[in-house]
Amino acid sequence: MSSQPSALKLQACHQCDLLVDLADFVSHGRADCPRCGAVLAHLKHDSLNRTLALSITALLLFLPATLLPVMSFDMLGQTSASSLLEGVRHLAADDDLWVAFMVAFCSLIVPLCILLLLFTSSLLSRIRVLPGLQILLLKSHYHLKHWGMLDVYMLSLLVATVKMRDQGDLTMGLGLYAFIALLVLMILAQSQFDSRECWDRLEDPSP
Repeated sequence: MSSQPSALKLQACHQCDLLVDLADFVSHGRADCPRCGAVLAHLKHDSLNRTLALSITALLLFLPATLLPVMSFDMLGQTSASSLLEGVRHLAADDDLWVAFMVAFCSLIVPLCILLLLFTSSLLSRIRVLPGLQILLLKSHYHLKHWGMLDVYMLSLLVATVKMRDQGDLTMGLGLYAFIALLVLMILAQSQFDSRECWDRLEDPSP
């Protein structure tokens, strides 16, 4: 008696739009588009546990990275220190409301939401509960993941450091080191997160 054929798992290639069947996709393997060679899927080892560990650590660093002074600047005896949150407040106080909103949205709100989504999605998928909420979280992460711009803010800090170091005494604060660690952990958490595994667990709820 012939065995039942495996169910189709079609995915459109993001480069050439070819529909590719990933039903026989091997665990811990990689699937390439047969037409253009683009990577369609790349399963990661122990994705959920690694994402949980990295996102929890990043969330613990979020408050220090945003509240502690990033740098202090001393010029002619006048010292000023500013954190990421204070920078947003100063922009709003100077009537640069749109700039303040964009900085807060891309450097504070979205990164925090992404970390919470990564943590919650991985946790719920790991313990296999609340499938409806999992679907909502996975869709939200898909739409939000390109809006987090901590790396752009980091670049702006580097530019400010280069321009200000010849005008006075510039000292790096603890907030900068926490911010760098947060940025690295967030990049690692997103690189380890495997949404395909979460979707596969939703389709196959058995433990």
